[in-house]
Amino acid sequence: MQPHIVRGVLYLGYETMKILKTTCAALAFVALPFTASALTVLPTADVTAPEDFSFSATVDASEDGVQFTFQILEDLIIPFFSLSSSAPSGGSTTTTYEISNPAVGPTPFGQLNLDTIGADVTAGTTYSAGDIFTITLLEGVDTPISYTVSFATQIAAVPVPAAGLLLLTALGGAAAMRRRKTSAAA
Repeated sequence: MQPHIVRGVLYLGYETMKILKTTCAALAFVALPFTASALTVLPTADVTAPEDFSFSATVDASEDGVQFTFQILEDLIIPFFSLSSSAPSGGSTTTTYEISNPAVGPTPFGQLNLDTIGADVTAGTTYSAGDIFTITLLEGVDTPISYTVSFATQIAAVPVPAAGLLLLTALGGAAAMRRRKTSAAA
C-alpha cells in the first residue's frame, strides 16, 4: 500500500473515533436525569414612596429558595434592606442572598445566618420609575425556612439643576401673570 493512502486511512480512523467519542459523551449527558431547580418566584409587588414594606415567604424542604420581585412606580430611594429568616434547629445555618439592581447589576452574594435572631441589613440604592429589582434567597437544606424582606422607601430628592429650572419657570409664570394683570388694568 502507498504511504500516503495509509496516512489517509489512519487520519480518517482518528477523526471517526473523535466523532464517536463526542457523540457518546453527548448521548450520556442527555440520558442523565435532570432535576430542575425549584425556586419559588413570588408575584411582582409594586413599590411607591414614602412607605414601609414587609414581605414573607416560607420555602418548603423540596425547594431551593425564593425570589421576591419588585416594580418601582416612581423615583425613590431605598436606604437599606432588612433580611431575616427562621428555620428549625438542626438544619443548615446559612443561606445565600442576592439583590439585583437594574442600574448596577446584582450585588455580590451575601450570607444570611439562620441561627441569629434579628436581621442582616444590606445597603440599598436609588431606583427610577419603571425599574424592576429582585431579592433572591437560595439554600440547599432539607427543612422549611421562612424568610422576611423588609424595607422603607423615601421620595427621591429632585436634583438641584432640575429644582432651579422649576423655580425659574414658576417665577417666569408669576411675572407673566403680573404683567397681564397690569396691562389689563390700564
